[in-house]
Amino acid sequence: MARVRRVTETLDGLTAYKVRIKRLLKASEKVQLILQKGLIYTIPGTCESELESRTSYVITGNVEASKPWTNICHFVKPWKSLSPKMKKGFRLLYQSGCDCPIMSCHFWQSCPKASFFCAWETSTEMDDCQGRHAVCLRGPDGTCGWLG
Repeated sequence: MARVRRVTETLDGLTAYKVRIKRLLKASEKVQLILQKGLIYTIPGTCESELESRTSYVITGNVEASKPWTNICHFVKPWKSLSPKMKKGFRLLYQSGCDCPIMSCHFWQSCPKASFFCAWETSTEMDDCQGRHAVCLRGPDGTCGWLG
């Protein structure tokens, strides 16, 4: 979870968000070091995540060329917009699901089925039933699945 302090444009035309990391939910040691700089980047244009200053977000992304990136394809939501169940999931359950990735299938004709990930098959909006009320966790049988 991060609070956006300000938005700036870099010399090479990128949008950089100066953030204060409030809580790191899932990251390698390398990513933790990179995030200590307090900057998250996005490319202006169609894929840009538009974050507002003085707002706390749950932000997902990736690291490329030693820079943390986010865009509209990642999960980026204001903390205050999350349902109580989603907040509980991020605070208490998210790390226990670290070994169960979520695969987005919105642009495929059908989602592949496998026991080692959870398929995001419903709406492209995170505001649907699955997004607001479910969490991806590994079950007692060792397979990943949606709980909720």
